[in-house]
Amino acid sequence: MILQNVKLNWTKLIGEPRLNYSEDGYEWSVDVVVDKSHIKALEAENLGDYLREKNGETFFKYRRPSVRSSGEAANPVPVLDKFGKSWDPSVLIGNGTTADVQIIMSEMKRGKNKGKNKPTVIKVKVNDLVEYNAGEDFTFDAPAPSAVVATAEEEWV
Repeated sequence: MILQNVKLNWTKLIGEPRLNYSEDGYEWSVDVVVDKSHIKALEAENLGDYLREKNGETFFKYRRPSVRSSGEAANPVPVLDKFGKSWDPSVLIGNGTTADVQIIMSEMKRGKNKGKNKPTVIKVKVNDLVEYNAGEDFTFDAPAPSAVVATAEEEWV
């Protein structure tokens, strides 16, 4: 199934895998924001349980561990540009990027959802990039030595 013109958020598919939430392994991940037509198609495949809502958006979170349950190293999700060429790894994908996402249904082999299908992202083709620029305009300056710092006992007004 190809979900066309979805929005991508929190895309961590480029480069090395990142430390997972529980900090016990590494993974590639992405939040795939879907519209009503996508929701209908996903529910028809019994994937509605994987849909979440936050800030008025419906999405599913996809994670690919860097190591398979067999112990073998996993490959990252292939990402292509709008012309079908391999993605330039120096360009990071930011929130709000529009893409076509190819998924398959994979049967859960363990855990509370054993036997149920889950969406597995097979390929991503970026249509309209919102480039991620980490901290380009952000600076954090330490307070001057004479600056007053509140203590834990003081109340914030």
